[in-house]
Amino acid sequence: MSIFVTITQSKAGIIPAKFCRVPCVKRGGVRFELKGNPNWITATVLNVAGAGDVTTVRIEGHTSDWRPMLPNWGQVWQIGGGNF
Repeated sequence: MSIFVTITQSKAGIIPAKFCRVPCVKRGGVRFELKGNPNWITATVLNVAGAGDVTTVRIEGHTSDWRPMLPNWGQVWQIGGGNF
């Protein structure tokens, strides 16, 4: 359960909130976490400094050209259909 749900009433309606973005400095290079099976692959892009900075992900298989992946959720990208 998120801390926000813990400190607020679950049926409070609209709750005014103020926020601001702060810089997030990352060290090292971009990292990828790959998961999948013979029918699909997901790639999670990690260690990226800004939210929304990654706009396109492509994957190249040993028997295929570069193919675009589709956004799944957050920085998780997916591709299906095999033949990678």
